[in-house]
Amino acid sequence: MKFIAIMNPIKNNNINNVIFASLDRGIVAIYGFIYIIYFAKILPKTEFGLFTLANGICILCITLCDLSVGQALIHFGSGKPDKEFLIVSKNAFILKIILFIFSAFLLILIIPILPILFGENNLNNIIKILPLWVLLILLYNTSLQMLQAKESFRKILYIDCFLVLILLIGIGISTTYNLIKNAQNALLFLILIRLISLFFSQAFFPWKFIIVRIKKSSKIIKALFKYSKSSFANSLGVFIFSKTDIFMLGFMLNPTFVAQYSSAAVIMNLFRLMNEPINMVVFPIISKLKSKNIIKLNEKIKNIYRKASLGSFAISLPISLLLIIFSQKIMFLLYGEKYIESATLVKFFALWGLILPFYRCAASIFNGLGKPEINAKLTWLSAIINILLNLVLIYYFKTLGAVLASVLTSAFLLILYMNKLSKFFKIFSLSSH
Repeated sequence: MKFIAIMNPIKNNNINNVIFASLDRGIVAIYGFIYIIYFAKILPKTEFGLFTLANGICILCITLCDLSVGQALIHFGSGKPDKEFLIVSKNAFILKIILFIFSAFLLILIIPILPILFGENNLNNIIKILPLWVLLILLYNTSLQMLQAKESFRKILYIDCFLVLILLIGIGISTTYNLIKNAQNALLFLILIRLISLFFSQAFFPWKFIIVRIKKSSKIIKALFKYSKSSFANSLGVFIFSKTDIFMLGFMLNPTFVAQYSSAAVIMNLFRLMNEPINMVVFPIISKLKSKNIIKLNEKIKNIYRKASLGSFAISLPISLLLIIFSQKIMFLLYGEKYIESATLVKFFALWGLILPFYRCAASIFNGLGKPEINAKLTWLSAIINILLNLVLIYYFKTLGAVLASVLTSAFLLILYMNKLSKFFKIFSLSSH
């Protein structure tokens, strides 16, 4: 645990935060694993492919109206006394709702063109109920983002544990009565699960900031929006980088290929599990160090990056080796013979998992420093490269081409981040400290 101890130069109780954040990311990864594998097993391949496409569109909406503002909330709310924190939170919520209305309007506009992009199927009917899912996720995430700014990782863990519990109960009921037969049923099922969990979250973090008599502050909203613009540009770049594969497969081929690809892509959650707990803690710590004008800030950040990224890599390495060696057995264990042809994809996702720790930690550091524009520039450049690679490689290699594009783009992004880190902090300097 030595690499964790250095992560907080101000106090040493961050080990507990990392432990709770690790457990929480594990729970969130389990949540994603369970419902994706469950739907992949019970739905026909075409319906699972349609659900995956709808899920991708949902993530795009969440990127627009929630994640970028949520990062601004964490950045400006970290280390603030309660009164200032409530002011930031309320104004961030107002901004989120404005952006949600805009994203819901966009969803309505794209419905007529979906058959042109992805063929005649049931996707346009699924999109009609998507805004409700987006809204529930937005509300749920807001509570977690406020708790993260307060470094209340124990409460975040409790809330997400309840989410998984409700999911398991729901799956038991659904299996007993055979309730989920298509992608639309699957979406309605997740909407109900998220709604129940949202009510539970209020027991740990009541939304008192909504009823507090705080007027809308144009100054604070402008500051949040200014930060969010770059953060959104970065999040959108990340979205394009991470979801180009499924949309290109759906556009160039059909939802069945999307299903085959997604059955293996669920493995990516394992590596996010290994990395996000540390990054969850790194972000507010860097924000706090920046706000307090800590002496020798660059030196401390350099040490945080080295310990955090190498620690995540060390955890990811044995997982990657197991996936490479036993990919076919793992896919058979998860799905039986249904998606056994996707075992080769798992090996390449395992290679991707060894690249992830280094550029994800760097992104958290630049966010914490209030420089999301750096992440935006790098991820957009990588997103463009990813689109071009997918166009070519999917044409020749189908699903294998999509995963190759992801691995190659990740390697390119890593090189870009290493260059930026060297310029800012001399991360790879051989000089003595």
